[in-house]
Amino acid sequence: KTFVFLLLDLTQGRREKFCAGFPDIPYNMFIEIKSVFSVILFLAVVPGIFCSASESAYSSASSSDSKFIGATEMAGEYYVHESSLPGGEFIGGGAMDADTVAADVEKPAGKRKRPVEAGIGMNLVSSYLWRGSQLDKASLQPDMWLGWEGLTLDVWGSAGVVGDLSMREIDLSLSYEIKGFSILFTDYYCPAAENNLFFSAAPHTLEVGIGYACRFLAVNWYTNVFNDDDYSSYLEISAPFTLGPVDFSAALGCSPYHSDFYGTKSFNVINCSITAGHELGPVTIPLSAQLMVNPTTSKAFFAASVGLSF
Repeated sequence: KTFVFLLLDLTQGRREKFCAGFPDIPYNMFIEIKSVFSVILFLAVVPGIFCSASESAYSSASSSDSKFIGATEMAGEYYVHESSLPGGEFIGGGAMDADTVAADVEKPAGKRKRPVEAGIGMNLVSSYLWRGSQLDKASLQPDMWLGWEGLTLDVWGSAGVVGDLSMREIDLSLSYEIKGFSILFTDYYCPAAENNLFFSAAPHTLEVGIGYACRFLAVNWYTNVFNDDDYSSYLEISAPFTLGPVDFSAALGCSPYHSDFYGTKSFNVINCSITAGHELGPVTIPLSAQLMVNPTTSKAFFAASVGLSF
């Protein structure tokens, strides 16, 4: 933290000169970034050290079989894709509506190449919940993804099935994960009634996300970098755990500064949620339920989801 403050102080003159060239950017924004960045640094480094120590202890006690768990974001829901590599055993998982679920790889002594993986799925949700808000009522949400060596390309969509049926969304995302660290680029395409052209800028919002996850904790930061004058950001801490046959995930999310995108004027907690999920059958049938509360707007939501994936 001291190093970051020193670096920002040393560049103060350049930042003042930069702001003078762009009068629309308030200089106070750099003060907010300075404070927020120190929080990110603390949340990223401390869990990383703690999780690394835990992973080392777990690895020493585990077998040499190779296990792979992949996770893909689908606009607020993370669906865990499981597969067993040669010599490894299958690990069960479920749908987790936290902004991130750990993608964890244990490599055996011998280096093995992973094949290209692919999957498709479809979910029917009673309400489309995302980061403390209800975006739509009952919706169908298809998904297809392609993954290789920690790199995942995902196409996810949502379409309302009740009401005026005007809510439509297509998300294109590219992510890369290595040793618990991840980076994510997402294009949110939400066409309005007056502008539904895919190759126009208006209905698109681009977001960049970074994060770190271990077996019991994940910290993620997302920032809009296109079509958002506030450069709105979302910070979330989530913790997956299992009770019996049910997989749970508890999440706490906030908007760290003013954002019209999230409807906040300053730092506000906008998402307190817990999700329970379970999978059925040889063909994955994820069942899940989610309770979400937004303390800033004093609203609460509850939704259920059933799906089918291959």
